[in-house]
Amino acid sequence: MKKALCITCCLLTAACTASVQQQKQISIAERTNELINKMEQTNDPLLVIDAYKNVYETKSPDFDILKLTEPNSKPECFENAYKSVYHSARAYKNNTDECILYRRNTKESQVGFFDYQRFLGTNSIIKDDDSFLKLVQIYDRIKECDFLEEKTTIEKEQCKQDLRQNIKLRTEKTVTCMDAEQQEYTSLLKDVGYDYTSTIKQLEEERRSRTQALLSMSEKERKKYTYDNYFKIAEIHEKEMREQAHDKLLEKIQKFGKENLCTTTKWKQEIKSLGYPVK
Repeated sequence: MKKALCITCCLLTAACTASVQQQKQISIAERTNELINKMEQTNDPLLVIDAYKNVYETKSPDFDILKLTEPNSKPECFENAYKSVYHSARAYKNNTDECILYRRNTKESQVGFFDYQRFLGTNSIIKDDDSFLKLVQIYDRIKECDFLEEKTTIEKEQCKQDLRQNIKLRTEKTVTCMDAEQQEYTSLLKDVGYDYTSTIKQLEEERRSRTQALLSMSEKERKKYTYDNYFKIAEIHEKEMREQAHDKLLEKIQKFGKENLCTTTKWKQEIKSLGYPVK
């Protein structure tokens, strides 16, 4: 009798365990479907980024991660076998023929094949991993609002709200850096404008010095400094320096635009309005 009772208890326990496991799997599926439906219906970039950071990237056990992955992708083929400073070549966990061929024909995703394009919607201008990760970086600034010095609670909350709105705007259309990042962008324009004009002023001063030196020479001395062996070389050098200064300025401005997902096409008018006559 005791033996039969024991067997019955074991069967009931096993059944309960199986039921709990089944219920857990159902809950995971429900939570995942609910999240996906919400992202697809709203195309809210804040929700999508939050899902990427706190669900997909962390591989949360409470969600079915595979359902958030790009269709037909195989992120498992790019998983590291180990990370070590002693190994220069990358080693992969999965080295089946299928994965080897997949890696050979597929570029590795910077976001682990997270299907952000589906969740952001077809109208989103975010079309590549690099742009999405730039959006994530802007999202990470939200928490920095809490540490702003000499700012009230209301001002800190406004900082967060501005960034949230900024992120949404960046997914819908191309925005100018002056509109999206006015303070930082203006500061950059002032810095590069100052460096550029300082270089140009120095080059102009060197030209005046050359001319003055030539004028102060005697006719005999001046004959030694013909146009070909003196001024022409100096002018070539000056032109190269002007071009380098201009390229350096433009490179920094364009880099800012790329990092902040904003356009700098009007940079010349904007920098001139700040008092820097860049040609």
